[in-house]
Amino acid sequence: ELEDIGASVSASVGRESLTINAAVQAQSFTTLIDIIGDSVSNLAIKDYEVKDLLHFVGEDVAVNGASGAAALSDAIHAAAYYDSLTLGLPLYGDISGATRDAAASLAQDAFVGSNITVVGTGVDHDQFSQGVGDKFAGVASGRFGRQASEYVGGEARVSRGGSTANIAVALNTAGQSAAAVSVLATLLGSATRSRTHSIGGRTGGRATQILAAHDALGSVSGFANTYSDGGLRSEEHTSELQSPRAS
Repeated sequence: ELEDIGASVSASVGRESLTINAAVQAQSFTTLIDIIGDSVSNLAIKDYEVKDLLHFVGEDVAVNGASGAAALSDAIHAAAYYDSLTLGLPLYGDISGATRDAAASLAQDAFVGSNITVVGTGVDHDQFSQGVGDKFAGVASGRFGRQASEYVGGEARVSRGGSTANIAVALNTAGQSAAAVSVLATLLGSATRSRTHSIGGRTGGRATQILAAHDALGSVSGFANTYSDGGLRSEEHTSELQSPRAS
């Protein structure tokens, strides 16, 4: 059905949310919201689908999870939050628990009105609000338990082959302005040493000075991760709305 209307659809998962992105010509919006709404409110998860997809999920974990950046990110979160329920969870972990029953249980718990936000652009607001109200009406209001993440700090090491070591240092900036955090990361900048030993980077900054002073370093870069913690709060509540928020 999506192919029939020329829709482009993708899904991505992060530490706080699962996101479904869909783009289509404006005149086909009603059909698109109907399909997306049905996929959330009337989701059928079949054994053969999960078995087929596990192959691709496994490849994704093997390729992306094996990268130095992914290993660093997972290690940072494991050390900083030190739990297996909130932000301490790895993005690329063991897929043995990805069964049909586990996926169905997650969908049943998470696909509730109080836990869904629908955002639309390039479509008439009244048409959008009406479409969301109609097509997501079947989503249960439900109760979704949430546990707040807690930054505790610590150290994590990952054994890896090869002669290159990747090291990251993370500092807790909770409660600070996200813009200020981004400014600090930009001030640190990014610099890479080339085969000719020249140094360059997107923004230079402090990273260039660090690299110039330490011959053993191949690259230095700043990073900033900010979280709303919106999907991880500890309080539980039952939504009185029969459809998700629309904005």
